[in-house]
Amino acid sequence: MLEMWSLYLSVLSASLSVLCAWPEFVNKIPNGRSVPNPCGSEPKLWRVVGHQYATRSLFSTAKKRALTDPFLNVFGQMYRDNNYRWSDICDLDADGDGKSNGQELGDPDCVWKRGQEPAGLATGHPGICEDANNQVCADHPTASYCSASLPSLMAANAPNVNSQGEIPPPP
Repeated sequence: MLEMWSLYLSVLSASLSVLCAWPEFVNKIPNGRSVPNPCGSEPKLWRVVGHQYATRSLFSTAKKRALTDPFLNVFGQMYRDNNYRWSDICDLDADGDGKSNGQELGDPDCVWKRGQEPAGLATGHPGICEDANNQVCADHPTASYCSASLPSLMAANAPNVNSQGEIPPPP
């Protein structure tokens, strides 16, 4: 009985850590809670900026079904690889659209500090190359984030996932 209780507490603790971490990340970048969804669809805001999915719900569904990594987009990878320090990635261009991460998130001069108001509003998504008239964006790997369905994005990230977003049993 004690072992079962310990397992339950471990799972609960891990779950709460994940759930509480997402809000923390959006507070560590300027306008993290108001990044527009560049795909022109619902929801209007991209709630999990560093991931390929626009909402926590889609992200959670993908993660549960694919049992793989957290599907970071190029901005999320850059942020993680720079130890989650905004100042280290502000003047970089994660998605290759010609605008720095800072320009897209309303901090063009890279002076924002946590707790301050950014200089401007978020005008784009730093992890999705979104200029449809720019050939760089048309050819960029992030172009699939807007056009792909949940199962096809998951399949690209986890080749063993079938079209229903399920992992088939081993042969």
